[in-house]
Amino acid sequence: MQAGLAAAGRPDAKPFTAATLRSRETMFWKVGARNVDQLLAHTSGMKADPARVTVPFLSILGSGDSPVFAAQAHAWHDGIRSQTKRFVLLDAASGADGHVQVANRQRLAQECTAWMAKWIGTASKTGIWALQVPLQFCRAISRREVLNRD
Repeated sequence: MQAGLAAAGRPDAKPFTAATLRSRETMFWKVGARNVDQLLAHTSGMKADPARVTVPFLSILGSGDSPVFAAQAHAWHDGIRSQTKRFVLLDAASGADGHVQVANRQRLAQECTAWMAKWIGTASKTGIWALQVPLQFCRAISRREVLNRD
């Protein structure tokens, strides 16, 4: 990635963090790409369409999130066709009102595991391990259900 920045005329750009590199690897893995050209080829025709979502869906928004993100979250949720959907707004009193509930991930995990226990039936109230597998499962389903190639 650093070589790409240098080739783009930005050789003085700061090196990527480990988190950035992990995010890149995960993004490539999700679409089956090994390099940027493959990533672009695999994703160039994709678009997210909430009307294609027919599986149970949980939307979570922090009340302290930006108005832009809040409007997007509401619009996305309203467009979902699933009959089993839920919108949760976490307020400041919960401590999870920020973007991606960064200040109180436990509250986020509580909402997710309770919802998954109801709809998926595999979440456990005793630990985060049970949250990880269903989330990966949900991401795989969501990607197939939501991403439409033109």
